[in-house]
Amino acid sequence: MGLKKVISNYKEWGHKEFFKKFRSGIEGITPLQQAEISLRSTYISVLGVIAGMIVLAFKLSSMWWVEIILLGGLGFTIMQLVGFKQRVYAFKKMKESLEEIEHE
Repeated sequence: MGLKKVISNYKEWGHKEFFKKFRSGIEGITPLQQAEISLRSTYISVLGVIAGMIVLAFKLSSMWWVEIILLGGLGFTIMQLVGFKQRVYAFKKMKESLEEIEHE
């Protein structure tokens, strides 16, 4: 859904109705969808930290302390990425198992 459509829906429904529908839509997200969204967002975070480290490499003499912070953040973000990958894999396996049980 594009931004124009969101804005037109907001204008058409009003504040309360818009957020009521928004809340019901958000509550309908499955754990697999949530994990996949988190995984994609974490990829973007990793790229941002790496880009920050590359840019700061040119200012290393005056901003060395920020490079250390980004290096620590990179390790943490990579561990998040691994965790989200494992979650997505586990949810997909559970979904496949449930589908097999339903077909029996």
